[in-house]
Amino acid sequence: MKDKTITKAFAAARRMPPLCNSIPGQEFDIMDSEVAKWLVEQPGIRQYIFTKTGSSNSGLGLIVYDKTTGTWRGVDYDDGDDV
Repeated sequence: MKDKTITKAFAAARRMPPLCNSIPGQEFDIMDSEVAKWLVEQPGIRQYIFTKTGSSNSGLGLIVYDKTTGTWRGVDYDDGDDV
């Protein structure tokens, strides 16, 4: 059975226009991929990534919210400030 959350979040991908994933004649770099850029600009996909990496019940807990600073950070982030 398909996960309806994934299906809904990634529905925009079904309507992606023709885009290049690599630049002909250049070494592949995901940061230059038109496909990857377009995908992460889609609200549903962006929300899915945030939810899945977050600390909610359905998330992986890779990022956590700090109520004191009002910011999110990676669980293994080290600011180098050894007190």
